[in-house]
Amino acid sequence: MKNKSLLFAFPLFALALAGCVKYNGKGSANPVDPADIPHITLSTTSVSITEGEAVSISAEVDQPCTIYWDIPEQNYISISTTEGPTTTVTGLNSGKSKVVARATNKGVKA
Repeated sequence: MKNKSLLFAFPLFALALAGCVKYNGKGSANPVDPADIPHITLSTTSVSITEGEAVSISAEVDQPCTIYWDIPEQNYISISTTEGPTTTVTGLNSGKSKVVARATNKGVKA
């Protein structure tokens, strides 16, 4: 009886080991050049506004890129534009929210 269970367990063990592939150290087929990664600098990283108040936020990028703005939670603030170096944030309700600035260069996002 033990021999039959060993015969069954051994192929499973071998299959499990075969599925474990060690990283071979080769780079990606499409490596990212660090020079292509945009670096964004914002005019402010934190701001408090009241309902109805508006504040302008700008972003600078160290290379030619388009800047995209987004707000994940739209219940508390609105933004005037979703593309460009500057957007205006307007308070809608009490609460906390984030404004996200993204830049893309050659498919690499920051």
